[in-house]
Amino acid sequence: MTQPLPLNWNSEFIALLASMLRPEVYVELGVHTAGTFNLVAPFAGRAVGVDIDPTAERHMTHAANTHFHCGTTRSFADQLGESGTMIDMLFIDADHSREAVLQDFRDYFPHVRPQGLILLHDSHPGDESMFVPHEAGNGYLAVEELSRDTVDYEMVTIALSPGLTICRKRTRQLAWQEPTSNGVAPPSNWRGPDSHGDGLVAPRGSLAWKVALYERTMGLAVLPVLLRRAALVLHRFLRGHK
Repeated sequence: MTQPLPLNWNSEFIALLASMLRPEVYVELGVHTAGTFNLVAPFAGRAVGVDIDPTAERHMTHAANTHFHCGTTRSFADQLGESGTMIDMLFIDADHSREAVLQDFRDYFPHVRPQGLILLHDSHPGDESMFVPHEAGNGYLAVEELSRDTVDYEMVTIALSPGLTICRKRTRQLAWQEPTSNGVAPPSNWRGPDSHGDGLVAPRGSLAWKVALYERTMGLAVLPVLLRRAALVLHRFLRGHK
């Protein structure tokens, strides 16, 4: 009998994405107990956690590449505007109300690099009992609204409770054809190395290709436990797990 997945399955899924994409800048809005942050941070050039609760920092695994901003999500967005920092991967998991999720998305969208990812948590609560503020809230309504106008981005929701929506900021389908916007180019390391004679035989862009590249880069013979568990999440989902 298939065992139900834990509600925090998204943490390992996001870490899997980060391990393959290697974002230069990762920002997480709503750190809480840092369950996701601590898994993702090792794969980022710089990882920033944002939370209004100063005790959230205690849960973070501190390293040279990790930073904590104690304040509102809007206050950090203002700082980004002043510094010109661009985000490669953004995880929105702070206030789960429709209004707050919309505000965070709109405040941070200009600071996300072309072809960057925006991940929205709790976008598919399993039932109405999860609509309460301390769980999924009604943030899913924000995703519903944002999905109606996707000229500058595309969105897909993994319908596995509590849900995770993946948004890619783009004007072109192919990342390596994305034009420079206001002097900001897409992440160069997301293009893929096949044109440089890397010798990887898997189809470019496929999971096998990314895994092979990851193993070569890290010098590993086998996948780490993190990737194995995240792959299990994907496998169960593709089999129609509910």
